[in-house]
Amino acid sequence: MGEPMSPAGARARRRWLGRAVAALLATAVLVGGGTALTVTALQPAPPLAGAAVGTDLGVAAAPAEIDWPGSSAAGAFRVVGVDGAEGSFGAAGPMPIASIAKLVAALVVLERHPLGTDEQGPTITIGQGDVDDLRAVTREGASVLPVAVGQQLTQRQLLEASMLRSAANASTTLTTWAFGTTREYLGEARRWLEAHDLDGIRIVDATGLSVDNSAVAVDVARLMALVDGAPTLRAISGQRAAWLPGLGPVTSTNGALGAAGIDSGKTGSLNRSGRTVVVGASVEVGDRTFRIHAALLGIGRSADRDAAIVQLVESVARNLAEREVVGAGDVIATYDALWGERIELRSRTALRVIVWREHGATADLEIPDQLAVGARASVALTVTSSVEQELAWLDTVGAPRPPTLGWRLEHMREVLGWRFEEDRAGSRIGTSVS
Repeated sequence: MGEPMSPAGARARRRWLGRAVAALLATAVLVGGGTALTVTALQPAPPLAGAAVGTDLGVAAAPAEIDWPGSSAAGAFRVVGVDGAEGSFGAAGPMPIASIAKLVAALVVLERHPLGTDEQGPTITIGQGDVDDLRAVTREGASVLPVAVGQQLTQRQLLEASMLRSAANASTTLTTWAFGTTREYLGEARRWLEAHDLDGIRIVDATGLSVDNSAVAVDVARLMALVDGAPTLRAISGQRAAWLPGLGPVTSTNGALGAAGIDSGKTGSLNRSGRTVVVGASVEVGDRTFRIHAALLGIGRSADRDAAIVQLVESVARNLAEREVVGAGDVIATYDALWGERIELRSRTALRVIVWREHGATADLEIPDQLAVGARASVALTVTSSVEQELAWLDTVGAPRPPTLGWRLEHMREVLGWRFEEDRAGSRIGTSVS
């Protein structure tokens, strides 16, 4: 038995074997009339090996950048239809909501008495109780709609007075007409809030004058989804002005309407607890429209309420963006031949996806490890975000020339499939021989 062969000796032996094989093939060419040459020339060319995708095709996630107004004690937002695109800040417990209570009253009344967007609704005759209520809320310094016994107003006119003018007596007249008494209305309001999973909102009157009308900011923002589902109320709360009997033209208390896509909502104000606002906004990103609902509570009296809610909505919208993942014709991967030829895997079209910044997007792409000479490949690139899923097709581009006969003869082992695995060969050659 001989001694084990050293690594250097093993490499020398492999070189010797390679030369011996080449010499034998050359002899076969001369002696065998070109048999080896013919076999080598007719063998399929080795496949092209695919290179790894050279770039991350997803969109990296990053913390959402929300510009919470410092003038507010609490706030919340949500982007409709985008899971997880929501947030809140400030006080976690309930805070006074002021006249946002009128928004709850309007929703509860409209559930009992639906109103079409182009309808005035039933006519409501003002009674002595309505006039007494007018006097009571006037003494509390509330905004009011002047009324007199026997005066007739439509359901729509009372809704407009309650939403735009924030008239406290208009809201009470509506709920008394719809449910008979304030007590009955409050019972119905509690049932309605529970049915819509709004346990964080507490209502004690239809006017919002009591500080006990309270809510957590998250539920106030969620309230706007129900406003969106009531087209008439959404339209009325989005009016910048209206003509009301006894007042003439009135302007909405919501000065943010028309800015940052804000098209609906309600404001409130109490001397003891500050001001409030809740809005719905539509923003366009790419070819899609998104709804943003946002609320602020406990806004300082010296602060600009309209600017604060616009600031919040605009910052939320900036976290929704359309990102280009690949451009049309971008090279995504390459396939290289041993003899120097190359083909490319290119995107057929651009692929853009809308992302919520905090979530980013992930890419799914599986490409063949290798391609035969002359073969073509088309593969799908899928990019998924929390907003949508988009797809683009990638195609191989280029027609690699086959290897020359000279290259084939020089690389017979590759052409004929003679592959030597370093570890196995080393193991075999390094074994003791006799």
